[in-house]
Amino acid sequence: MELNHIIKELQTCTEDTVIFRKLINLAPSCKESWDDESIKKWQPVLIYILEIVIPNTEIGNARVLLASHTFFSLLTLESTLVLLKDIFTNFLTFKCNEIYVFDKKYDTNEPELFKLICTHGYLEANRKEMYSNRICLLIFDVIFKHCIKYTKYSYFAYKLLYMWLKKTRNTNFWSTCSDLHLEQQLEEIIFSNWCNTINEIRKQNSVLIFNTYLKIMSKKYSGYLEYVFKHCVDTISWQNKLKYVILAEICEVWDNIEVMTSRNFLLSLCTSLTKYHLCSAGTKVYLAIVKKLNENDWKKAFGDIINYLFHHWESVESENHNALQSLWRYWLEPVIKKYRNILPYLWELTRDIKTHFLRSHLQKIGCKMQVILPQQPSVECYIYRNKEIVRLNGFAINCYRAIEIYNENKDRFFTIRNFLWYNANSTTVYMRDKIVKYFKIFYANVLKMCDKETNCIDDVYYITHWLHEFLLICIEQGSCYQRHILGIKLYEAVLSFTRGHAINKSNNTDNLLIEKYLQKTGKWEFTNERSLFILLELVSNSASDVKQIATSLILDYFDKNVLCIETKKYSLFYNALEKCNKWKTYDAEGGAALMLIVANWLPSEENPKLLHILSEDFSKYSDYLLTTAVYQLHTMKASMNMAVITGKPFYGVMTALLNIAFQNSMESSYLTLEFIEKLLDVLEDAVDLVLPRLSMKSNKEYSSFFTKTELAIDTAIESFELEDNDLTPENNIYVSITILMCLKISCKIACEVGALMYTDRTIRRSINIIVTILLRCVHKGVAEAAATAIGRLTRCLCKESKYCDLLKIHISRILEHSSAVYLKTTKRVSVLSLMFHEIVVNDMRKGRPFLHFAIEKLLNFLENDSILEYTKEKGLPDSPRTRYLHFLWTLVADKVTQAQLSPYMERISLICFKNLQSNIWTVRNTSLQLFNSITSRLVGQNSDDQLDFGNGYSINHFLTHYPVLADYITEEFQRFLSVFKECPTALYLHSNIIHILILLSQFSSTDCNLIDYSSQKYVSQVKYFLCMLLESPVLYVRLSTAKAYAALTDFLQIESEIEQLKREISSCRNRNLIHGYLLTMKFLKEKFSVEIESIKLCSDVNKQYKKHEFEQRGSVSRLQDISRIWNNMSKEDNNPQLCYELETLLLQLQEPFTDEIYIFNENESLLSSEKMKLGFSQFIDVSTKLYADYINRTNNINIDILQKILNSPCIDQTVSFINHVSSSTRIMRIVLEHFLSNEDNHNELVSTTINNYVLKTLKHCSLSDIKETVDNLFIKIQALRNKHSQKLKWILLIFSRDMKVIYKTLHYYTFSFTTHPTEYMRRSAMTFMEISSRRFAELSKECRLIILYGCLILLKDEVSEIREAIVESLRMHVLRTINIKYDGMLEHGEHIYQTLLFEIIAGKSNFRGEKDMNRYFIQFFTSDLHSNLSQIIQYQSYQDCNLATGYFYREEWMFLSLCFYYRKQRHSHDECSTGDDTLECNSENDLDIVNSIEKIHELNETLCNTSHELLKFTHWFDRVRSKQDLVTKEYQ
Repeated sequence: MELNHIIKELQTCTEDTVIFRKLINLAPSCKESWDDESIKKWQPVLIYILEIVIPNTEIGNARVLLASHTFFSLLTLESTLVLLKDIFTNFLTFKCNEIYVFDKKYDTNEPELFKLICTHGYLEANRKEMYSNRICLLIFDVIFKHCIKYTKYSYFAYKLLYMWLKKTRNTNFWSTCSDLHLEQQLEEIIFSNWCNTINEIRKQNSVLIFNTYLKIMSKKYSGYLEYVFKHCVDTISWQNKLKYVILAEICEVWDNIEVMTSRNFLLSLCTSLTKYHLCSAGTKVYLAIVKKLNENDWKKAFGDIINYLFHHWESVESENHNALQSLWRYWLEPVIKKYRNILPYLWELTRDIKTHFLRSHLQKIGCKMQVILPQQPSVECYIYRNKEIVRLNGFAINCYRAIEIYNENKDRFFTIRNFLWYNANSTTVYMRDKIVKYFKIFYANVLKMCDKETNCIDDVYYITHWLHEFLLICIEQGSCYQRHILGIKLYEAVLSFTRGHAINKSNNTDNLLIEKYLQKTGKWEFTNERSLFILLELVSNSASDVKQIATSLILDYFDKNVLCIETKKYSLFYNALEKCNKWKTYDAEGGAALMLIVANWLPSEENPKLLHILSEDFSKYSDYLLTTAVYQLHTMKASMNMAVITGKPFYGVMTALLNIAFQNSMESSYLTLEFIEKLLDVLEDAVDLVLPRLSMKSNKEYSSFFTKTELAIDTAIESFELEDNDLTPENNIYVSITILMCLKISCKIACEVGALMYTDRTIRRSINIIVTILLRCVHKGVAEAAATAIGRLTRCLCKESKYCDLLKIHISRILEHSSAVYLKTTKRVSVLSLMFHEIVVNDMRKGRPFLHFAIEKLLNFLENDSILEYTKEKGLPDSPRTRYLHFLWTLVADKVTQAQLSPYMERISLICFKNLQSNIWTVRNTSLQLFNSITSRLVGQNSDDQLDFGNGYSINHFLTHYPVLADYITEEFQRFLSVFKECPTALYLHSNIIHILILLSQFSSTDCNLIDYSSQKYVSQVKYFLCMLLESPVLYVRLSTAKAYAALTDFLQIESEIEQLKREISSCRNRNLIHGYLLTMKFLKEKFSVEIESIKLCSDVNKQYKKHEFEQRGSVSRLQDISRIWNNMSKEDNNPQLCYELETLLLQLQEPFTDEIYIFNENESLLSSEKMKLGFSQFIDVSTKLYADYINRTNNINIDILQKILNSPCIDQTVSFINHVSSSTRIMRIVLEHFLSNEDNHNELVSTTINNYVLKTLKHCSLSDIKETVDNLFIKIQALRNKHSQKLKWILLIFSRDMKVIYKTLHYYTFSFTTHPTEYMRRSAMTFMEISSRRFAELSKECRLIILYGCLILLKDEVSEIREAIVESLRMHVLRTINIKYDGMLEHGEHIYQTLLFEIIAGKSNFRGEKDMNRYFIQFFTSDLHSNLSQIIQYQSYQDCNLATGYFYREEWMFLSLCFYYRKQRHSHDECSTGDDTLECNSENDLDIVNSIEKIHELNETLCNTSHELLKFTHWFDRVRSKQDLVTKEYQ
């Protein structure tokens, strides 16, 4: 390669990186070395390259990095490498930002970045002789300071560290370098970066850096890996995620299989499966071990362990299906895929397990992998179970084996159909997603049958037809959201087969099979006109996800000629227009979606006649919609009320315009600048019109934040000054919705217009529209919509550098405290924060320049006190300092900015700590919000749900990466203690230290050198200060100090720490200090208990830890001492004063149970003198609990003492005893007798507690004992008058012997509370039904029927706990009584619901002749539909929420359909009955709704006979009323 040619190319080329790559390849291929003359000739090239690198300020610039690589690669051509090393050394050691090279002087803007770039280029150059020990040490020195703390170059430096380790590992550096300080520094980097807040650094630290470090050290030091492994296992808690991270890398490098597969180690490792936050880390250790094992080795190592876990976690006592699912998903599935023969081995291990969780998993994976397992149970034993995952596994098995099961049963896939029918309203997203996944597998298998099994084509037709009918039922109006979303996703799954690759993208045969066997034969109904009409109704659904999927299905899969009659297409257009002009948001959005469908099916250029019917002036839909919007805007200007009443709300047609003209839609390519300008005019007019109507009389009444938004909206609506005198409250709501939706749609369209970037003027106008709405609107939803719009627009504009300054101006205006540009517009910091945050974080350019610009400005302002003097401006509730702190909080709270903010966290934290001490409330409040966000950044998220302390990042990470903050903490402690000695009661001192204590309490600490490498000295110093703080007179300070002390104590040191604290307590006389010591012991014990719990799987390890407890004898004697002191209080004057807080803590720490209890009945004066003392009520609660525990364990009930406790003047004692004593018929009888004899004298709290205890006991005690008790007290029970006891009264009457009383009670409670709008009342009904069902077998037919009515209603309650409780009661007490065949497998709530409904409505033998009651029940079940719907609509008006997501879970529409069908079945049976009144219950007779699903549509077709009526979109409520009338007539 000619030098002159290279120089010429560099001077003339536009892309020099290509030349750089050629030069890099030149070095290894060049056969001649450079001499001095050659170097001099090449200097122009070298200088050219160097002048690219030196001025660079961008981290990670590919061209600059390539230039550096090229520079040092060329220098390697020198034979001696002296010049190379000298230049490199000069580059890494220069001072004062000046560089001298090739007789030239250069100034660098970023000297540290320049050194790192040079290091990168040097490490990329590939010549082994370059890496002398001196050079390697020099490189490490440059990298070290950026790896050991957060700088803006940390990420880049960490990449260089890995490159350096790889290079040095391949040289003799580590064997010849005896510098132990280097090893210590390297360990300091590694062991302090396990918790680095930058995710990529954290991953590199373990997977790359630590892994390479282990390989180097194991080569250098014999036995190093064994030592590290043992040290890690012995010194780090199994609750610490870092333990697993470290072990994973050790196991990856080490080859000692015997140690890694020892039983104790593997059992301890299995504990990670029980905790979600440890599962992934534990799995990495497991996989690192499994890599080294073959199939037999795996069985030998893990066989017994897995067998133990299977039986342990499937047992009733230790059931843990979450852990089993993690075991299965993360540990077993990967091994089974690798070694297929392990699956039968695992199947054999579960042979004696009677439950279905594990076996269903194993059978599913066997079907998936086509492994035949012996003695497989039928799928039916899974799909009726109550647990979703078991039913789902049964469904998956059936889908995988669809053809095989079909050939065995020839039942037209009954099991699949049965599962889909009863699981269509599944409530969990996981269940619905998996159903769709496995359904695709099933239908793919069905389609394969067309070619492989030609004799079954009729059954393929049948299942396809059945699926169509079933899915139409799911997606019809009136279904609940759960049924809608699953139905529409299954519909989408079926239609996806017409495109092929529904499962496998490389397989395109499915569409060919559908076309050949279904479409050409006329058996394909999924895209016919009838299906279209039902999907069109779904387009107006209030759930946005349902609406979007329905719209996309119509656009993607339906032919535009499916509406073959032109009038129907025009009718669709007019219906879309009509819906666009509805005031309800979901109607308007549905109309806009319909308009999009019309525009796609009837393009304006192909159907000019359609628009010419409206006017000859329109050639595009967008023109027509914009003109309509202008007309509606003029109407709104004339009369807002009239615009709403006459159907001209503006936002509907604007939403349609957004759908059609933007977002790459039909007419987006036809937009002109003239159209855009006109559109912006309309948006500006609309905003100017509606914004003033949201202005309030006084903004001073409301907070700066959104906590009182709804109150502000209500006031705004009430203060509307409209010209119409007849404005009704209902119209007022319509007007408010119209205004808010106009603003929302204006934001969205302005964002789309700005993103098109037609001209600078259109961009500025778009931004101004959004900013105006954001700053002046009081509604949270609109403000957030505007913020989202400005954020999206920011992302678009930042792609073009020339538009970035437009946004930067707005950032500067927000931050400019002296400018009142925005403060005149809004006085709410939250609005400014929204705008500021969205602009800053949506700058997606490399390095996020806006973020650094904004954060530097904020920190400079906040650190400069002179420019932030608080001056209460007129009408301004927040100071500049408050605003800046709030802006800072929004950035720190956003995880997206975490990596970029890391170098600033020390400055941010110091500013926050300083402002927490402010005497201005708004500053303190905002600083507290900022502190909460800072804490999560400094210590990480708390992932443990058992402890609220000691679960954060390592204290070593804090000490090394935030040295200034670490020093600040010790200085603050010293400052506090110096003043505390002179003035211990100064409250400001304690308030200034509390945030430090909270922060320290979140860190974790260990004695392991692999984590807390250099922090032991610092921890000891901090713990010394904490010991001093334990005597603070402020309780919360002592509490926080104790938590911090416990957090910084390693779990292995807990026992010795407790012993030390006990010794301190024995010689201490300061009550505050003793209390602090006891609190510390309490938290240490909690921490130790969690550790013990975590290793309970491993009994051998468990024996190593001894639970620290005080002797029970001492606790009992202490209670006796307290009783003696109380007894002597009235007799002696020099009695010792009791500190109840200390006594309470002491009892809690000892955890005894005792028969000692003090009765206050004979000493009420003592109670009067003591009850006001601090901690007395807590002491009574704990001491009474000990006595209750004594009764619970021994069942030794002293009736006299029990009576005295119930009559105790100390209410806390009575309540505590009843709350803690176990359910017992004897105790219940005594408590109930006492309650009934003193009904009017009881405190409300005591009455409520007794009621709850009796109800709890009634659920568990024997019926005979309960009935005997009720019989003895029946008269008193009937006489109960206390309003707090009516619930108890009604429930007790259930156990009466008088059926009339029982019937009356059941009827009242069932039809009063099961449909009550308040959840508490429905839960009362649930309790009533649970207890009533216990007597189900003994009650009359009428009473049973009422119970079943109540259970049916509650089985459709929206609260899952209520449904599950009723299912359990029915299974335990009811189903077997109705029909013995219902016992056993029938567990699933929906199946039980439909079974009971069939039993009642179809008039089975147990419930014959109850038509009138059934009619009443049907009317009652659907009675409050209209009122509730009105309430929901009104609620939706205010909150702008989705209507159907929770409300329609009861599914009155489906209920009426089932009642209609079951009644028809009853008629059919009566007509062909031969005298036997007993109907058999099986899938082919009674519940054949699964086989006759199309009959469900008979009722719908009766209501709406023609497709033309369907196209009118009759209001759903009118149709459900008609349906209700039609069904009830069947029972007359």
